[in-house]
This record gives sequence, structure tokens and C-alpha cells, in this order.
Amino acid sequence: FERHDGAVLGGTIDKFIYLVCLPMSSVAETRYRLTYSQVETINAPEDVQHPVIREVLLDEGYDVPFNLAVISDIPGGSGLGSSSAFTVGFLNLVRHLKGTSPTKYDLAQAAIRVESELLHERVGVQDQYHAAFGGFSLYEFRQQQTSISPVQMSTRLRDLLNASLVMVHTKHYRSASAILEEQIRATKEGSVDSDLGMIKALAYEARDVFLAKDEDAALRELGKMLSETWKIKRSLSSSISNQRLDEIYNSAMSLGAFGGKLAGAGGGGFFVFL
Repeated sequence: FERHDGAVLGGTIDKFIYLVCLPMSSVAETRYRLTYSQVETINAPEDVQHPVIREVLLDEGYDVPFNLAVISDIPGGSGLGSSSAFTVGFLNLVRHLKGTSPTKYDLAQAAIRVESELLHERVGVQDQYHAAFGGFSLYEFRQQQTSISPVQMSTRLRDLLNASLVMVHTKHYRSASAILEEQIRATKEGSVDSDLGMIKALAYEARDVFLAKDEDAALRELGKMLSETWKIKRSLSSSISNQRLDEIYNSAMSLGAFGGKLAGAGGGGFFVFL
């Protein structure tokens, strides 16, 4: 998007990451206790093993002892933006503990900085905005400027959409950074600019479909667009799909889905079908 601007049409679902934080007891043997997929008991932020927690604490200059527990509806590596949701949530928590109330925009920007600049993760910028803003919107990226436009639709189409969305777990978790290696190289070389341009165009076309008078026809058209996006996305890298994923997609289509695509970078996680 730094060369040609970018656009993403997307939103959030009713699955969450919960952060529970209490002051550390004055009689505790360590200054910090962190409970997530593992347990850490440490005395200094620089000793934290969890990369996001460590970098945020150091970057924000927050060193007041606390006891933190992380609870997630869905495991990480699922292609649903859980890493960015955690980063946005933890930044929000730390700034709240510091007595400030950041805007959603500032949270998204800060999360992008943590993941891209401090941790050098291979991530885009849409997940952080989704987690910070919620809802269902068209996000447009122009150099350093981002605009957010909530998608307009009728009540009936919204209800049809909610009733028709089906998520199918592939039973495979993966690292987005590893999956994106080939795609990032091709993007830098400009060899997939045409494919990325088509995906961007579909985002704008889909936004307009939501305003259609015939909601049933709109739902079918949106399904086709999901499938079209998936077909283009598959061509961006050889590691985005595989035989198992193709079988899941083909089975859903044969059972009557209007269309669908894999959520996230590819290689596993969840399919989303209409």
C-alpha cells in the first residue's frame, strides 16, 4: 500500500482475549507473575519472556509490580488476529494503569509500532485496526494515513449475514510470519501487484454490494467475492493453501456455500464461509 494505497473490508467476531490484572501483593517473592500458555515469575520487565509484554513494558516505561492472567476464547495461530488483539489489549491495559485513556486510533498505531518496529514481526496493519475499532468497516491505507468507513447495510442484510456466516476450523495452527515469507518477497519485488490490486478492487466492490436492495442476491454475490478473493490469495504464495485446505473448501462449496476464504495469512486456522 506504500506504492499503490490499500484497502481492506473486514470486521470483528464475538471471540475475545481477556486480560485480568491485579497489583502484586507486597509480600510476594517476585515483582511480576504472568500466566498465559506458560507461567513467568520475574522481578524486572527486561526478564519477561513473552515478547509483547516485555517490549510494551519497556517502551511504556511501566515498572509497577502486577499479577497478570491471559484468557483467550480461541488459541493463537488461528488466523483470526489474536496476536494483534493481545497487543492492542495489553497496550490499553498498561496505559489505563498509567492513568491515561488512549483513543482507538492511538491504540492501533501503537500496536503496529510494537509488532512491526520493536518486534520486527511480519504482519500487516489491518489486524491492529480491527482489534482497536471493532465493528465492520472499510479501511483505506495511504502511506501514513488511514481512513475508516463503517459499512452501511440494511437490518435484514445484517441479520442474513450473521445467520449465514460459518467458521470451519482446519485443525491446524501455524505461524503467520513463516507463511508470509514468500508473499512478502514477491510483494517487495512487485511481482504480485496485479493480484493485490484485484483483491483491493474487490473490497470496494463488496462495500457497494452491501447497499443493494435485494438482500438475498447481495448475500450470494458477497459469497462469490469471498471465493474470488481466496482464489487470488492462493496465487500469492505456495504455502497459503495445500491439499487438506483445498478439500475443506471444496466440501463446503459442494454442500451449498455461496463462497468462502481462509482467514489470516494462510496455511491453517479457520475458513469463513457464507
